[in-house]
Amino acid sequence: MEAENFLRMLESKFGLLNCTPVQKTLFAAQQLHGAAGAWWANHVASMGTDRQITWDEFKDAFRAHYIPAGLIRRKAREFAALKQGNRSVEEYCEEFNRLALYAPEQVDTPAKRKDRFLEGLSAELQDRLNLNMGGTFAEFVNNAIVAEDGYRRVMAERKRSASAMGPSNGPPQKFRMVYTTPSGQRYRSAPVPAPVVRPPQPAQQRPPVPRPQQSQGGFRPPQRPNPQPGPFPCYNCGRPGHFSRECPHPKKSTGQNPSRSNNTNNNRNNRGPVRVGRVNNTTLEEIPENSPILAGMFSVRDHPALVLFDSGASHSFVSGFFVDKYRLPRTLMRARYTIKSAGGQTPALYEVDKLPITLGSKVYPTKCIVLDGCSIDVILGMPWMRQHKAMLDIDTYTVHLNSPTHGSVSFRVRPPRLVAPSVHHTIAGQIKDIPVVREFPDVFPDFHRIGMLSSRLSFSQERHPYPKGRIKWRLKN
Repeated sequence: MEAENFLRMLESKFGLLNCTPVQKTLFAAQQLHGAAGAWWANHVASMGTDRQITWDEFKDAFRAHYIPAGLIRRKAREFAALKQGNRSVEEYCEEFNRLALYAPEQVDTPAKRKDRFLEGLSAELQDRLNLNMGGTFAEFVNNAIVAEDGYRRVMAERKRSASAMGPSNGPPQKFRMVYTTPSGQRYRSAPVPAPVVRPPQPAQQRPPVPRPQQSQGGFRPPQRPNPQPGPFPCYNCGRPGHFSRECPHPKKSTGQNPSRSNNTNNNRNNRGPVRVGRVNNTTLEEIPENSPILAGMFSVRDHPALVLFDSGASHSFVSGFFVDKYRLPRTLMRARYTIKSAGGQTPALYEVDKLPITLGSKVYPTKCIVLDGCSIDVILGMPWMRQHKAMLDIDTYTVHLNSPTHGSVSFRVRPPRLVAPSVHHTIAGQIKDIPVVREFPDVFPDFHRIGMLSSRLSFSQERHPYPKGRIKWRLKN
């Protein structure tokens, strides 16, 4: 490492001087002292004193002597396996820059350098920086430091909250049994007596045990009296005076197949514990006005669908209404899920495997959990974005995908516009102004006496962007 720093220091000085390659070598040779000076003298003597050595030849010979190829390969392997671990982002960045000198082919472009730096960060920081890969490498490192500070504040707040709750969350308190003697002395446990070995004793005949006298019918042990039924009615027939197990009437069926009930319970028990998922928005009405979202209409299995890119969703979801409408094949999941959203919790039992979603000019097969009560057709969550390395540009409404399996593609989406509800009113005038009433007065005598139609019709039309508009008609007096 010191040898490489020495060469970089000389390169920086040569940038200020106008030297030929041979003069650079002569200047560098003046900086060598001790063992390094002896090495250079032997090297020059082996090549001949009359030969002029260029700067590139000097660097090759210097690196070959002080930086062997085996050392470079070892440092390159260390760089490939570098992880943040328990180090801070600053310490990890220093080690990253030090080892990157031995593997220049892995960091020869800004994109490669940022990707390699991101791979070594902790999982918490990777989740926070996956969608913020823009800017220079220095800006990316600064974003990592800011994200680390925010994560540490959150963890410190959680620790303070846990300590403020007291020992209720800890292990259950153990109680000790305390005995009190008649004299009032208390002790916790009685001493365990030591085992006593007794010598064998001759067998003695035991006295006969007297047996109770038997009657002519033979001896019978005392039996427990049968419980007498009380005034409560029988569970089977509803009449008092007997229990349901002694009811003479036919047994009533509960209306449930026991085998089917047992199979259902076994299936539920075999599916393991309930897992928890989350989604930010299930309807467009929940999204605040002018909120920076990316959603648009795309083709999902050759059907138009509203697709929302949600970086806060734990999984990818498909609406149950969309699945039923187009009869998409669904399968029962091995694990049960409870999806948390702003509207509450929704159980999820089914999934659609390899749902083809067309984005841009490419098709992405996606596994989606079927979510009932969701008016958005498809929600692409964080696992899908991490798999295809998605980056959302909110300012230009553009989605950039750099998928390792589908390649790179970019496309623009437009946020859906919510249509405001509109109300239309129609007010009728006087009856005499209607031509058919004036022409046939004998048919409408009562309306002539009324003279004015006081009723007012109010037509209210509510439109929603999806799944379809709903029109309500009501009469106001």
